[in-house]
Amino acid sequence: MKSTPRSQQVSIRPARAGDVAALAEIDRRSFRHEGEIFNASRIRRLLANPRAMAFVAEGGKAPLGWAVGLTRTTAGGLHGRLYGVAVDPAARGLGLGRRLTEKVLSALARRGCRRLALEVRIDNEVAIALYQSLGFEPAESIRDYYARGVHALRMRRES
Repeated sequence: MKSTPRSQQVSIRPARAGDVAALAEIDRRSFRHEGEIFNASRIRRLLANPRAMAFVAEGGKAPLGWAVGLTRTTAGGLHGRLYGVAVDPAARGLGLGRRLTEKVLSALARRGCRRLALEVRIDNEVAIALYQSLGFEPAESIRDYYARGVHALRMRRES
């Protein structure tokens, strides 16, 4: 990314198949461990999944970030999962992570999900604070979730 989009209007829209390469590149630049990164094949499968809802933050014509949620039906009802959020490092500090997360949570609620969950790197204090501000509470630690020695915190929210 050549310039920071601080002065650009940023819109959020549903993700499209044509976004796959840009979204995979955002993930590659955003995360350090292979277990965290959504590659193009994985993103393509998510966009085709009827249980998924994915959104892109776009400034100008370039995606600046994206988020995806999933629904799952169990005996206890319909559950939602914030499955991934990534913001291009050059676009951080604009509130895009919050906006994208809120968009996914709203879409999950419209589908009837009242129980929500997510996993986040246990050392990602910025993301954990964001999720707590949105009503998520720590539920459990998961060792080696992303890679050996890279642990996660599972968080939950009831609506």
